Amino acid sequence: IMKTHAQIGYEALEDASKGLGDDSFLTMAKDIALYHHERWDGKGYPTGKKESEIPLSARIVCLGDIYDALTSKRPYKDAFTHEQAKRIMEEEFYRFDPSILKVFLDNNGDFDRIRKQFA
Repeated sequence: IMKTHAQIGYEALEDASKGLGDDSFLTMAKDIALYHHERWDGKGYPTGKKESEIPLSARIVCLGDIYDALTSKRPYKDAFTHEQAKRIMEEEFYRFDPSILKVFLDNNGDFDRIRKQFA
């Protein structure tokens, strides 16, 4: 059931964008909603896209979404520290576009600072 949220989000944005045309501002939002759980290695969902088949916007949001999920408290888990999240993401590198992961790693201090600023 949890995995259906990507398709449901896409369909909601698809309905909202009717009549706006292919260049609508919602086009990127639809890509993000549908593909943000795809993985670089092709083992994600809902379609199993891999590498550059995944829209760039969704590859970027995927990394941010995972970082946020790791560093946020959830009903089923405590928040990981920034360093723990960074280590997990390095270990699970196969999930991410390597160039986007590199940008994250090169700028991880900024991610930690911004996370703390808005926590």
